[in-house]
Amino acid sequence: MIIYKTEIICTQYYEEINIFHNTWENIKTNTAQFKEAVTNVATLTEKYKPKGIIVDTRNFQFIITPDVQDWYNLNIATRHLKAGVKYMAFIVNKDFITQLSIEQTMDEEVTKKQKVKYFANLEEAKKWIISK
Repeated sequence: MIIYKTEIICTQYYEEINIFHNTWENIKTNTAQFKEAVTNVATLTEKYKPKGIIVDTRNFQFIITPDVQDWYNLNIATRHLKAGVKYMAFIVNKDFITQLSIEQTMDEEVTKKQKVKYFANLEEAKKWIISK
């Protein structure tokens, strides 16, 4: 079921397997929009307490700068961990710089407490999280 939707992101909750599925839309995103979206999703993780999150970044159009990476780890990743999110599965972006910024964000001290994997498609990502 869809639990959050804006012009830049859609979050679905698969209750039967207890995971979130975030899909970034094909819209150029700025820092304020990114922060607002991930903050709202973090609030939902505290409500639903999913064991994992699939993040489809194939259409993600935002390079996460080092200062935003730090902000994410202090303000979002910590909330995910407290809510019980143990697994993050990313469907990769074809743009090298965008993908690199995502991987750098997930390679920080806080996010290293989660299992993170990168996949080419939704089926592989979902299969991995379900197996956990």
